[in-house]
Amino acid sequence: MPAFERLRRDGKLRFLGLTAIGDTAALHQVIDARAFDSAQVVYNMLNPSAAAALPAHYPAQDYGRLFDHTTAAGVGVVGIRVLAGGALSGSAERHRLPVRRPSRSARR
Repeated sequence: MPAFERLRRDGKLRFLGLTAIGDTAALHQVIDARAFDSAQVVYNMLNPSAAAALPAHYPAQDYGRLFDHTTAAGVGVVGIRVLAGGALSGSAERHRLPVRRPSRSARR
């Protein structure tokens, strides 16, 4: 954080954001520190746990109502994976752009 604060002080960055993927307790701690201005947060119909409590043993990461933390810290949110990686897109076919082609060495 000291390096980012120095960049902000020097006018080289204005806002600081993070992609909120990883350990839920760590995400809460980082957001609660109020060092970031925005967060990209996983939120969709298959995993609404950033906004609502999930039932026990739900088969997805529980983000533990992360939106409560972003709201309290004044952190802006950008929703990511809103179509759950294609599961909610209405099509069984994957779009060609997000599919990475394996490298030549991986095809052998």
